Amino acid sequence: MKHKELLFKNNEFWYGGAVNDGYLFPIGENDAYKIDLTYNDTYNQVNPLFISSCGRYVWLENAGVVSFEHGVMKIDAEEIEIDESCTDMRSAYLKASAKHFPTDGTMPNEIVFQAPQLCSWIDLQQQQNQDGILAYARSYIKNGYKAGLIILDDTWQNDFGDWEFNKTRFPNPKAMIAELKTLGFEVAVWLVPYVTPNTKISEQLLEKGALLKDENGELIFANWFNGVSYVLDFSKQIAIDWINEQVERLKKEYGIVGCKLDCGDAQFLDRSYKKANEQNLYWAKAIDCKDTLIELRSSYKFGGKSCVQRLADKAHSWRVEYVNSQDMPSGGYLKYGLQSVLPGLLTQGILGYAYACPDMVGGGLASDFVNKAIDDELLIRWCQATTFMPMIQFSYAFWKAKNEQVRECMKKCLSIRERVKDYIVTLAREASKTGEPIARYMEYEFPHQGMEKCLGQYMLGSKYLIAPITEKGQKQKIVQFPTGTKW
Repeated sequence: MKHKELLFKNNEFWYGGAVNDGYLFPIGENDAYKIDLTYNDTYNQVNPLFISSCGRYVWLENAGVVSFEHGVMKIDAEEIEIDESCTDMRSAYLKASAKHFPTDGTMPNEIVFQAPQLCSWIDLQQQQNQDGILAYARSYIKNGYKAGLIILDDTWQNDFGDWEFNKTRFPNPKAMIAELKTLGFEVAVWLVPYVTPNTKISEQLLEKGALLKDENGELIFANWFNGVSYVLDFSKQIAIDWINEQVERLKKEYGIVGCKLDCGDAQFLDRSYKKANEQNLYWAKAIDCKDTLIELRSSYKFGGKSCVQRLADKAHSWRVEYVNSQDMPSGGYLKYGLQSVLPGLLTQGILGYAYACPDMVGGGLASDFVNKAIDDELLIRWCQATTFMPMIQFSYAFWKAKNEQVRECMKKCLSIRERVKDYIVTLAREASKTGEPIARYMEYEFPHQGMEKCLGQYMLGSKYLIAPITEKGQKQKIVQFPTGTKW
C-alpha cells in the first residue's frame, strides 16, 4: 500500500469519486471529506478519479482511500497516479478519460434522448401487470405526448432469475408489446444479477458453476432490498452466456430493445468479500451495450461506455436530509431530494458517465407516493429542472395529476425540450468520440473565473446556460454569468 499527500494550491477545488456525494463537491482547502473507494457502499456510480480546478488529476487503478482535511489530500492505495501537467478542469478530465476510460465511438439508442422515457414503477409498483401497463401507456399517448422508451419494472417476471413474463399478470405479453410498439414505444425490462434460492433455476445454475462463491467454495448471498438471493458470478463465462441467452430470447420472442440493469451493488455483498467492486463491474459488462440498450444505476470503473447511467432513486422531497430511523443499524439515513439531482448529474459527467439519466421526475421511491401528500410545487420544479438534462424520465403520471398547473408544466417543459433535443443528440454523438460530458460544470466551460462552487447552474454543452430553481417557494434566482460572453 502506498501513501501520498497533496497540498492544495491557491483557490483549488476537487471533484469526482462518487456520484452519490455530488452534493458535497467541490472540496476546498477548508472542507473535510473522506471516501473508501475499495468498497462502493453508495447506491450510485463511482470511478477512482479526482479532478482539480487547477488542472490536476488523481487516478487510483485499484481504488483506495482518499481524504481531504486542512488543505491536504491524503491518498492510500496500491497504485497512485498523479498528473499535474494540465492547467484547468477540462484539460485534466480529457487527459484522464482518454487514458483510463476511452470511448469506443458508440452511444446508446437515440430514443433515450429524442423522447421522454416512461418507467412503470411508481404507477404500478409491485403490481406490474399487462392491463396496467397498457392503461398507463395509452393515457400518456391520449394526452398528446411523444412515445419513446417504456421500462417495465420489477414484478413483470416470474421470479429473480426466472426471466419470463408472469402469465397470471401478463396473459399475452406479445400482444401487449405489439400494442406498445404500435403506440410508438420501444420496450425495456428490469433485470437483476440475483437468483432466488431453492428454485429449479438456482439448482441448475449451481450445478453449472454460475453462482458466486467465496474462496472456501461457500455460496455468497446478496442482502438487498428484496431479501436474500444467490448472485450470478460474471467473472465466469458460463454466467455471462446464461444471462445473454435470457436477454436474446426476450429480444427475439417479444421484441424488447433493452434492459434496466438494477442492483449488482458492491454494498449488497458482505464487506469481507474483497471483490465486491469487481463483481459490480462484471455485471455492468455482462451484456454488450452496443447490441442492447442498457441502463445502469450502480457501476464501478465503467466510464466511457455507451450505456445509460441513472441517478439513484430520489425521495419526493426538496433537500438532502438526515432522517432518524430506529429500523436502520446506524440510527438513520440520508434522504436525497431534488437538490441532489444536478450535483449528481454533474459528478457523473466528470467521472466519464456522459449518458446521464436524472432518475424519475418527482422522485423514484414508491413509498413516497402511497397515502402521502404530493407536493405539486416540487413536481413542477423537478420537471423544469430536468427539461434540459441529457434525458428525462417520468414514472409518476404527471398527465393525470389533479392539479392543472402540474399538467400544464409537463406540456410546456416537453415542448421546450423538443426544441433542443437535436442539440442534445449532437452532444451525445460528440461524447461518444471525445468523452466530454453533456451536462457540464460552469468551471469546466469557463475556467478560473470564480465559478468553482457555482453548482446551482450548469452548461448544456457549450451553448446553453441552465439555472433551475430547486428551493421551495423561490420565485427569483441570481445567475452567475461568465465574462466575455454575450448573454
